[in-house]
Amino acid sequence: MADQMDQAVRLGMENRETIELARRHCLRMEFIQSGGQGYLEEATGLPINMRQVRCPVAIGDMAMNLRWIASDFVRANCAGCLERKSTGEVPNLATVVAQEDAAAAEAELTRNEALEIARNSRADRVEARRASTATGDLTMAGAFQDLDKLDISPGVEADRDAVRASVDRLNALADKVPEAFSEAFVAHAAKLVVEGHASALALEPLRRLAIVRPEFAPATVEASLTELRRGPSAPAGRCVA
Repeated sequence: MADQMDQAVRLGMENRETIELARRHCLRMEFIQSGGQGYLEEATGLPINMRQVRCPVAIGDMAMNLRWIASDFVRANCAGCLERKSTGEVPNLATVVAQEDAAAAEAELTRNEALEIARNSRADRVEARRASTATGDLTMAGAFQDLDKLDISPGVEADRDAVRASVDRLNALADKVPEAFSEAFVAHAAKLVVEGHASALALEPLRRLAIVRPEFAPATVEASLTELRRGPSAPAGRCVA
């Protein structure tokens, strides 16, 4: 009950602030109570009950949390409205919404820029792996193609079945012909895990290789320890063990 009262008080205080911002924005904007009088609003004196935002020009949505319906109402109805009666006080609901929209746009731009950088980085890694197979070794060429599937393209949901199939092929290859694997392959695979571009599942073929090819153990252990620093990881734990 205490938690419910605390949440209601916080909501009521936020709603009271929203109502004041709306008043500054336009004296004709109202929040009309809809439904019965709840005991929490009666007990606190704060605007907690369900309300609908409206003005003489438009009718908005209804909710207990007034900030989001008020913000949407401003975005949908207030730009260029000739009926608006502003108090001239700031901050008001329009200025707050403008700041929120500007911050959201900037965050979206930052995300898009980061995504573009990540995609370019993956393209560089793919090109580097292709260069490593220029010798014409068909076994390693296939292994590097599977490694490409473990290096998930940023912004794209991983195909778990495809990843699992690639890991299974690499595991089988490591068991059957460990001598076919090059230092370049192990370096690329370990780097993918270290830099967080591939699932920890990529460690399993490295573990199998390191058992019979000790020269690959240092890179495998380094990648495994890096993965373990991020959090619990069964594949990394098996490698270290």
